[in-house]
Formats: sequence, C-alpha cells, structure tokens
Amino acid sequence: MAYPESLRGNRNGGFCCGPAPAEGIQGVDDLNGVIDALIHDARIYLAGVSNGAVMGYRFVCDQATGIAGIASVAGAMVPDECRPTKAFSVLEITTPPTTWCRGGELADFTHGTRPAASSVEVVQFWAAMNGCPQPTSRTEGRVTTTGWRGCRDDTSVSLVTIEGAGPTWYASEFGPIQGALNAPATIIDFFNLSRRP
Repeated sequence: MAYPESLRGNRNGGFCCGPAPAEGIQGVDDLNGVIDALIHDARIYLAGVSNGAVMGYRFVCDQATGIAGIASVAGAMVPDECRPTKAFSVLEITTPPTTWCRGGELADFTHGTRPAASSVEVVQFWAAMNGCPQPTSRTEGRVTTTGWRGCRDDTSVSLVTIEGAGPTWYASEFGPIQGALNAPATIIDFFNLSRRP
C-alpha cells in the first residue's frame, strides 16, 4: 500500500483543492511515478477521500494505465472531462446532504467554481462506460447500496450512500453517524482484495 504525499494537504485533481492546482503541481505525473517505482505486474487500485478522490478520478480519466479500479469517498468528478481508455471498477461512497453528492458548483482554486456531476450521475457514467446491466439496490439502516455487476471486462460499479453522515472518511471513529459504514472494509470487499493472492 502506498500513500502519495500532497502539497500542504492538497492534490491537483484538475479542479479543487488548495495550492496544488494554482501552483501547477502535476499530480498525475507524481502518481505515475509512485506506481512505476513500487508496483510491477500487479492489480492497482486507487482510493481517496475528498480531494484525494478527485485526484483519483482525474488519474483514471486521463490515462488509467494499469488501474483495475477506484474507490471515491466523498469525492467528485466532471464526466465531460473524462476520456477513459478502458473499463475498470468504480466504488462511490457518499452522503446525500453534501454538494459532493448532489453535484453543482464546487470550489475550484484556479477558476473560482466549477460544475461537477452528482454521485448518481458519476456512477451512471461509469455503468454506461463499462456496459453494465441494470443495477440492484438494497437498504440497511442508513446505508443504501446500488450495484452494477457483470459489466465489461469483469468490472463492477457501486454507489453507497449514507444518510446524514457528512463528508468524512466513514469509519467507527469519524463523522456524526459513527459505525454506519466502515469505508476500508467496504473497499476491500468491493474489490475482493481479501481473496486475491
């Protein structure tokens, strides 16, 4: 597992957040360097929260070389700027009250604001891109999971929404709805990482 360093807590996700975009930091090149240096002939998964999720989406939209999937926690994406070269699995974890989830104008530290898609629009984009069949949905307490399985190239897409949780890294110690969802366990389960060699 690798944790790429940021510039004063911020990454250049194409838009958002902080000094990285304004100072011309090329986050995609940096992430490529980490992957090239540390991982050879392996399945690579990206996971990030907030700005880290924006950075992950930017990376897979720009090139996606060697990436098997991405997990976005309280993140955002601009589908009109996304030109992926392959299908890969996408997990979107979010909470309805936030701008990240409903879409609209989000802070962009190089342009003021920029429109971003809602979480539903993001997963629908990936489901269409991956040629997925119709989704199934289930609700357990405050957590609703909508999933597309059996997509092209053995990929999957899933949207997990947590009512009233706020934008955070969802786990037992974080946020107002502590314990409603364990994001690391959900990501591991979604990508079947505990079953992979």
